[in-house]
Amino acid sequence: MYGSLHGILLDKSTNTILIDCHGVGYEVTVPLTTFQRLPQVGNKVFLFVYHKVGEDFQQLYGFAHAIEKKLFEELIKLNKIGPRIGLAVLGMYDFSYLLNIIKQKDVKALQAVPGIGKTTAERMLLELNNRMETLKELVSLGKQQMQMLQQAYKKLEIAPETDDEPLTKVIVPEFNEHEEDDDQDVISYSAMQALVSLGLKEDQAQQLIKKVYTPEMTVEKLIKACLDFYKGK
Repeated sequence: MYGSLHGILLDKSTNTILIDCHGVGYEVTVPLTTFQRLPQVGNKVFLFVYHKVGEDFQQLYGFAHAIEKKLFEELIKLNKIGPRIGLAVLGMYDFSYLLNIIKQKDVKALQAVPGIGKTTAERMLLELNNRMETLKELVSLGKQQMQMLQQAYKKLEIAPETDDEPLTKVIVPEFNEHEEDDDQDVISYSAMQALVSLGLKEDQAQQLIKKVYTPEMTVEKLIKACLDFYKGK
């Protein structure tokens, strides 16, 4: 089974990207959160991967953050939830905001994800809250993995080059141990993901958020305010 991929990004024209690992190209489907963190084509990149094997297919799903992969694995364990919905959830909400949605049992927020209705959202939140202790342990483990990853690649970046493999900087996702505490950043980031998924460019979404954001806004109210401003209401 594959746990991660480290190679050169060859294509990112869709959410199924192509990574070259020593001459073999791997197609990897990623959520929007990971897609937005990808480097330019031609750079080296590291992704955590989940390898799904079916009767007549194999599929790789990639994640920039270890916690995202672990949450994806938990999401697809839920009743009647497959990889498509799991990616949609992680593509719309940053993992720290998603954990808040689960804790607060916010049905409307989860229902805003394409493909999830009210009944499904209620069932998902019930099952996820029953696993809250497991989720907390997975988040802690994911943070440790990210720290070890950063340390490992820092050592590689200062290692001497060789004739066989010139040293190229590897793009590793930035890790901030306090990221769960910054509510404004989480709400703004989650709103930006949703706006981009609706067709706006990232810089457009960022400008809209700057213009309409107020501290009391939830992510849903922020998205609505941005869309209203964009439409000139």
